Amino acid sequence: MPVQLPERKWITTLVEVKHRSWQAKILFACMAIERGYGIILGNKNVIDRRWNHLPTGIWFDKSITPHKVKKIAARVAHGFKIVVLDEEGLVIDDDVFANVRMSAETLKLSSAVLTWGKHQANVIRNAYPDVAVPLHETGNPRVDLWRPEFNGIFDAEVQALTQQYGDYILILSNFANYIDKQDIDSLIAAQRGTNIRTEADEQWFWDFVAFHDRVRAAFEAATLALAQAFPEKNIIIRPHPGDNEPYWAAFAKKTPANVKIIYQGVVTPWLLGAKTVVHNSCTTGLEALIMGKTPIAYVPFDASEFEIGFTNAVSQQVTTTEDLIAAVQAAYDSHAWQGQPDALAHATTYLDAIRGALATDQILDVIDTITIDPTAYTYTAEPWSEARHIARNSYRQALDTLDQLGLRKGSDQARLKQRFIKRKFPGSSSAEINALIAQFAAVSEKFTDIKVVKLERDLYALYR
Repeated sequence: MPVQLPERKWITTLVEVKHRSWQAKILFACMAIERGYGIILGNKNVIDRRWNHLPTGIWFDKSITPHKVKKIAARVAHGFKIVVLDEEGLVIDDDVFANVRMSAETLKLSSAVLTWGKHQANVIRNAYPDVAVPLHETGNPRVDLWRPEFNGIFDAEVQALTQQYGDYILILSNFANYIDKQDIDSLIAAQRGTNIRTEADEQWFWDFVAFHDRVRAAFEAATLALAQAFPEKNIIIRPHPGDNEPYWAAFAKKTPANVKIIYQGVVTPWLLGAKTVVHNSCTTGLEALIMGKTPIAYVPFDASEFEIGFTNAVSQQVTTTEDLIAAVQAAYDSHAWQGQPDALAHATTYLDAIRGALATDQILDVIDTITIDPTAYTYTAEPWSEARHIARNSYRQALDTLDQLGLRKGSDQARLKQRFIKRKFPGSSSAEINALIAQFAAVSEKFTDIKVVKLERDLYALYR
């Protein structure tokens, strides 16, 4: 059945990794609707497939990488105004960011380029001095959820976690992606000609894999040391969405009962409920700092060549398991980390909207300056979308079965891609969105009477 959408100024915004940005995008939608906009929200893959069936207006994208230039040009020709906030712009090597995440052509097609903060904005200015880039240092809506104005939406989850696990120690993983040699070979093969152009590029990648191996081995030992030092406390390991699941399943078998490996839900409530947070070069360590926690960066050896980003620098750094245990004990003893003020000051170089105006308000102030016309619209769902979904799920299940039987030769890249796609966006529902809106309304006393209309699977219109 066709869906009639009312006349509004429409903003289309997409989500690639659900656990990373789904809640922040719904907060953005709520605040945009307060200003009179309508929002098209959904899974990146669905929106990319159905883009020319959506109402024109603002196209709020997650990246403007060079290989997307034809897609972006087509959207502009169709009538969209491009606004971009790169989700990878916070902790990525400056040269890589400037060369891989954008180009002069994609910048010129953009009506507004938003940044996490001044450092990212300066990287773009220095890399493209001859391009009149419409840059705005706004911050990211994800940061708004780290602030007390909105992190109250997680209160019930935090209470449930602390009731179940007590004063737990949270370990954040971003070092278990590269385990299986066949998967690594497949990844390298896929990147030859793009991110890997020379033998030196390929060697750097293998060195990076070796770095992850060393970090992983060090964290295995550190986890066991913490479990022994704090036998009465639970140690929760939070794997990265891209981590190798069989590795964690095998590791779980050799750990004490107080070590638990849990993928459940978004990371924010886990951070809010934790007494202390341990990581190595993980963005979530920065999130913990903003929330008033003491992030502890366990850095057992110098590997500055591979530590992309600045999250270790805004954490309490320790190099031995003895110092790690002492730092965790200090957190339990409520000893304040004396380096926290300097860490917050350093973070503001990279991250806007830690204090003051919310990132979402700053973004909407920019969007308000871009001229778009109100549009009434009729949306007709793709006839074969459900059949495609069923076929894709069957394909994934078949690949999983081959994997379990050890019959995966020749299907590594397909298996890896399908597993990663499913992990990035496992699904959504109107009820889930309505529940989040109700939570935001409860903590803000706004966002009432917002309509959520499902257009098709993982694609929604939100408006008042």
